[in-house]
Amino acid sequence: MRPRRFLILAGVLLLLAAIVTAALLSPQGRLDAVLVQANRDLDVRTQKGNRLITFQVRNKYSQPVSFTGGQRIQLRMTRGWEAPQPLPFSDEASDLDEGATSSPIMLAVPDNTQSVRLLLEYRVGGSPYCKAYFFLSRHGICQTLKAPSRLALRLFPREAMKRHVQIDLAWTDQPPAGHSAVLSSATH
Repeated sequence: MRPRRFLILAGVLLLLAAIVTAALLSPQGRLDAVLVQANRDLDVRTQKGNRLITFQVRNKYSQPVSFTGGQRIQLRMTRGWEAPQPLPFSDEASDLDEGATSSPIMLAVPDNTQSVRLLLEYRVGGSPYCKAYFFLSRHGICQTLKAPSRLALRLFPREAMKRHVQIDLAWTDQPPAGHSAVLSSATH
């Protein structure tokens, strides 16, 4: 009877340790963007032009961020918001270390664009499964309690959770240098 109680107690303690580890390892912070420049590029012959906007994405998490490829941009014209389109900067900002800022990203948008909305998909940190596995291995739990360890590890996803953020960038004709964008909705 005693070995059975010991195994149940060990399994419960292992599960509790895994839950506490997951809670402690959850990243704190957010993703942000800064509007660097928004200049008009006018064609003299046609009197039509584009607006060249330059922005940078900032990682305010305590862990690295990797973009998952679902980046989109939405333009706000005089008649309202357009449908989201794929954002062509996926190669320039694929990974950001903790506290880092991406290299400047330039986009040409129509001149009558009033603001831009960035719709970004990303993951923060590494795999929760790997973090839990290395925690259990480091403390020798995987070797002593193999079956409960495997059971506890099944609770952790293989990849970090995908997060979404919506960032609005607005400008006047001459924005001040380093004009910070407003994060319009929280990460979900």
